[in-house]
Amino acid sequence: RGDENFAPLPVLAAVFIASSSALMFEISLTRIFSFVVSYHFVFLIISLAVLGLGIGGLISYKMRGQLSGNGKGKRRLMLFAVLFALSQAISTLGLLFANPNFILAYVTLAMFPFVAAGMFLSSLFLHFSSISHRIYFADLSGAAIGSLLVVPLLQRLGAASTGLLLGAYASTIPLLLAWRVYGRKQLLVWLLPLLLLLGLFSFNLAG
Repeated sequence: RGDENFAPLPVLAAVFIASSSALMFEISLTRIFSFVVSYHFVFLIISLAVLGLGIGGLISYKMRGQLSGNGKGKRRLMLFAVLFALSQAISTLGLLFANPNFILAYVTLAMFPFVAAGMFLSSLFLHFSSISHRIYFADLSGAAIGSLLVVPLLQRLGAASTGLLLGAYASTIPLLLAWRVYGRKQLLVWLLPLLLLLGLFSFNLAG
């Protein structure tokens, strides 16, 4: 099953970006936790990432009936992608400004992007089950490349700027999908998250 309006290449590119962004964000969270809270809580990151992805997959499964229609399914996929991109910026900024003594807030903020990633990725697997083997390959490839890129990014930019940049990177996903489905008609709408996150990144970098 799939959608003829979505070509395989943009879908696979979207999976690659989502997977690499999620893994890089997971590693950048270890830097934030060790600096803001305590290095004792760094071990939580892997558990929260796995839990968040599982919750996101469960939400996607419960909403599977709403993903089957052509129009609603396509738009919901892109909204999940936007949510994933914005959640990385929200999580990064929230972790920097939240009260370190309120560990529940840190847990919630850290897990939020992985819930969004789980919703998006599992929805793609559901929507494009006919090419699930290729999606899985793109997923693994993205994680592998992300693991190689994240350390130089953290050394160069720091954890906060890296988190914001990863949000901007992930916001290219709805652009990839919208270009194929809607052409130029609605491209500006899906461009707004990218411009917003690039602005936040630039502002943080300049500060």
